[in-house]
Amino acid sequence: MKQPRPCMMSLSGTGLRREYQVQTSDRPRPDIAKVFADSSAVERAMQRAVREAVLRHKRLGESIFIWRDEKVVEIPPDEIEVDE
Repeated sequence: MKQPRPCMMSLSGTGLRREYQVQTSDRPRPDIAKVFADSSAVERAMQRAVREAVLRHKRLGESIFIWRDEKVVEIPPDEIEVDE
């Protein structure tokens, strides 16, 4: 593993700056064109990310908001349905 390197992030126009460490890996990076060419892999990754985010909201007792019947609807944490 390579050593973390310091980076600076600036949010344009906000005056906010944040320093953080970036951990790099010696593993070769995948060819991004090939990754995006396999739409099923992208879809699985998106589904996994959404599931993890919804589960995190449920565990933390935070509502989620969805689009239903042409409006934004709040789903309280006790009504969130997700496989744990």
